Amino acid sequence: MSIRWNLKKRIIETFGSQLNFSIRVGMSPSELSQVIMGRKPIDPGDQKKWAEMLGGTPQEIFGRELR
Repeated sequence: MSIRWNLKKRIIETFGSQLNFSIRVGMSPSELSQVIMGRKPIDPGDQKKWAEMLGGTPQEIFGRELR
């Protein structure tokens, strides 16, 4: 388990809070927290969607996790 710091940083910079982003992606705040903490996987399609919403590429946001 590792904290996805790039993801967390981009969420705050772009949406102001994890709550705002969780609402936008249709996920509960606790589920989003689990994704950020690396406890819940996120599929490659959602990685791409989230990266676009956050103004980056999946590799920038999620690092080598893209499968």
